[in-house]
Amino acid sequence: MERFNFIKEKLGISSSNILKLKFVIMDTGLEEELYNKYNKSILLYKNYIDTSPWDSYGHGSAIFRILISIFPDAEFFIYRVCNDKGKGDIINLIQAMQSIVYFHNADIINLSLIFDNVKPKEKQILSKIMQCAKAQNIQIVSSLGYNENFISIYTNILFAYEDKESYPYLEKYPEVEYKVMVKTPFKDVYWQGKKMDVVSQSFATAFLSSLVGLLIYKKSLSPMDIMKVIEQHDYINKHFFVNR
Repeated sequence: MERFNFIKEKLGISSSNILKLKFVIMDTGLEEELYNKYNKSILLYKNYIDTSPWDSYGHGSAIFRILISIFPDAEFFIYRVCNDKGKGDIINLIQAMQSIVYFHNADIINLSLIFDNVKPKEKQILSKIMQCAKAQNIQIVSSLGYNENFISIYTNILFAYEDKESYPYLEKYPEVEYKVMVKTPFKDVYWQGKKMDVVSQSFATAFLSSLVGLLIYKKSLSPMDIMKVIEQHDYINKHFFVNR
């Protein structure tokens, strides 16, 4: 996480002046041991999967570890909306989004999800929820991969991806304006001094959510404002490549 410590220094941010940000992670949940260790930082843990409430896939836990390493005083809403293969039902996402947007208060929503067979009515419902989130100045960071079947409904959302080759349909959606290619080599993803054992999974959203958290700690910024900062900041551009 050294890159973020350096960004904090360059932006004049110290641990003492970072606001207690509220992150939402909609993913595969958390490992039980991780939840027990950090339960005081978790405002809500909700399971939408019929099987065990805990994460055996590892992705949601890894996203949480990255965020809490950079923001140790942050608070979290955790929604287990994906199963132990990393896939979920779009209804789970809709219910989780309704919960956070209509009944809770958050700063950043982190979505790194795989959904299949999304129906037009579901797209419409999700689009309305996203607009409500925008009105509340909630920043949404989503993975660009796997979301082709409903990506076009996303407006004013920051999309994270790792390389153009993985997402050949990128150019098909010019209306998706805020796309950020994030360098997240696996050798850089460590937890308490040990490399995370979740190779082949993407952590692009967690790194982009972390960057957004650093940029909005003082005031509310629009996705356009955030993109401008990313584009104009030399050090950030060495680690976050912007595709406009």
